[in-house]
Amino acid sequence: MSDKMQDAINARVEVFAREISEIIQQSVTDAVAQALQATGGSAPARTTRRKATRRKATRAKAASRKKATAKKAAGKATGSRRKKGQKRTPEQLEAMTKSLLKEIKRKGGRRIEEIGTALSIPTKELALPIKKLIADKKIKTTGQRRATRYSAK
Repeated sequence: MSDKMQDAINARVEVFAREISEIIQQSVTDAVAQALQATGGSAPARTTRRKATRRKATRAKAASRKKATAKKAAGKATGSRRKKGQKRTPEQLEAMTKSLLKEIKRKGGRRIEEIGTALSIPTKELALPIKKLIADKKIKTTGQRRATRYSAK
């Protein structure tokens, strides 16, 4: 090919590329304008790192409050709050065992999580009373581990 022909082809390709770029740019501008009109004329606010961090902190505080509420409910259900590592009195265990058995008799075939939710007591607090009821053969179990379901005999 001659240089003259090559220059002509390059010029046409450049014009074509420029026209395509203008068409694409116009199309994007129109799409953005339509999106802004649909949302009421303002672009969505950008979330800054600081706002995201604050949001996470707020969620963490809410979760800790929820845990504290659950612990208070457990304390009320057992009669009183106790310090970490402190044992429950035999009376507290007996009361919890009775309320647990009553709940299982009321509606059997549920998992420990469901029973705990119904009684507003964390499942960790129910482990010992459940073991006592199983040992006394007052309740029967079906399933294994987390899928264990409890029902009255």
